[in-house]
Amino acid sequence: MEQDEIEVDLLDPQANTELELEMDPETYEVTNEEQDDLDSDDLQKAEAVEIDFVDALRTAEDEGGAEPEDAELDDHNDTIVWEIELVDGTEVYVDVTSGDVVETDS
Repeated sequence: MEQDEIEVDLLDPQANTELELEMDPETYEVTNEEQDDLDSDDLQKAEAVEIDFVDALRTAEDEGGAEPEDAELDDHNDTIVWEIELVDGTEVYVDVTSGDVVETDS
């Protein structure tokens, strides 16, 4: 299934901002960007991230066998994860500290 863009929310704790990005699904290049202030809950999640975001996208794609469509930081079973939804509806949860897949929901 082909898609027009990936929608991603990135959190930058150093700048205290949330970035809403649209990315090309083939190259992962940013095609559009919006910025907002970061709240305390999101700040805590952002400070936990240790892995490269593009690596998390690739991990989710490899695990689920489809292209990423949407991604956001979330708390899943007491673990902070990248919750990545694929174009086929599969959700892949990637641990932000280890890069391991925590769970996959089809």
